Amino acid sequence: ELFILNKYFNNKLKKGMYLEKNNSFYDKVKRTIKSIIKDIVFFPEVDKEWIKKYNKELNFKDYDYIISSSDSKTAHFVAMKIKKQFNTGNWVQIWGDPWEEDIGIKGLSKIRAKYAEKKLLKLADKILYVSLPTLQRMRKKNTNYSSKMDYVPRGYLQKVNSCKKISSDYVISYTGVISYGRNITNLLKAIQRYNKKSKRKFRLEIYGVCDEATKKQLEEFKDFVKLNQPVSFEDIIDIYKESDVLLFLSNRKGAHQIPGKLYDYFGTNRSILAIVDDMSDRVSRFIHDTDRTVMVRNNENEIFSKLNLLEAEILNGNRHALQQYSDVCIAKMLLNSI
Repeated sequence: ELFILNKYFNNKLKKGMYLEKNNSFYDKVKRTIKSIIKDIVFFPEVDKEWIKKYNKELNFKDYDYIISSSDSKTAHFVAMKIKKQFNTGNWVQIWGDPWEEDIGIKGLSKIRAKYAEKKLLKLADKILYVSLPTLQRMRKKNTNYSSKMDYVPRGYLQKVNSCKKISSDYVISYTGVISYGRNITNLLKAIQRYNKKSKRKFRLEIYGVCDEATKKQLEEFKDFVKLNQPVSFEDIIDIYKESDVLLFLSNRKGAHQIPGKLYDYFGTNRSILAIVDDMSDRVSRFIHDTDRTVMVRNNENEIFSKLNLLEAEILNGNRHALQQYSDVCIAKMLLNSI
């Protein structure tokens, strides 16, 4: 909240009465100003107060390492303050998306993030990226710091290794956002074709957020697609148990970050259908090398041909969790890297 500033910039509430959002030029200007103020006030993130209010009762000189992990980026700023104040330990930074390239920021925040990220990387004793393609790219981009960069993947948070009784339909589940360049059209058409010729059908359950265009598109295939609300992690584990196939959709073309849900999929014994735009980019090569997915180019005919393979895989039930992404293995990799 912007507290007293909301009195001047909030268009929804006035004198206790609800007003429809006004799209006049004047109101657009006010919303733009409010957005700029938020970018200034809440940098690096909305939890910026943490930088002032971290636990000062701890004697940080007793510690050998400080490990800060994004998101939120504020964690890196807290660690930077502790490092400077106590001159203690080696500072290990764990990064997901490079900050400057985060699709969630723009304008003033993007400019500030560019310079703040360089400062943070310079001060780190060790920099770890959770995506191997991201590490490779950042080493080329920041040659001065490449020697202290390394790769430690995100692991799965819970192992799902349960038996699944196959029902009349094969259930494909997707958890997350379907927007920002993720194209589901070819999958929908492929499933529709497959279901017309097969006694046992594929059914797609989506748990997450879609843009309006995608929602309208899903309506055309509502006989085998259901859009559900986003759910908690505990519920997601139950969804994995009740699914036959877990769906992975690659990010927009050119992206090099691996969505975290893929690592959670690796913790299951369910089949994984990985639909990618480019079979030869770094993310696709990483997925291929795990030898754990049915990977296919985002093309209707190619996806259709893989659905037969998926059915055979489901019936055989010979998939298993990848132990190298368990919490124990990730912890060992982290400790060995520092």
